[in-house]
Amino acid sequence: MSFIPQVEEILAHAKAEGKHLDAVAEIEALIAKTFEMEEHKWFTGNESPEIKAARKEAQEEFKKRYKK
Repeated sequence: MSFIPQVEEILAHAKAEGKHLDAVAEIEALIAKTFEMEEHKWFTGNESPEIKAARKEAQEEFKKRYKK
């Protein structure tokens, strides 16, 4: 999960130096578009309440099953 933070750090440095601002904007838009996809909604917390509840229930079942 370190790829996006690394990219964001690079973008921040480029912005601070005023370099490649068009490319920075394109990459930021691509990251935002990616996080809006259904496959990534879990990461950003933008899932529906039903999916969040189902995920939480599965997590609790997993913990019970593998608790020492």
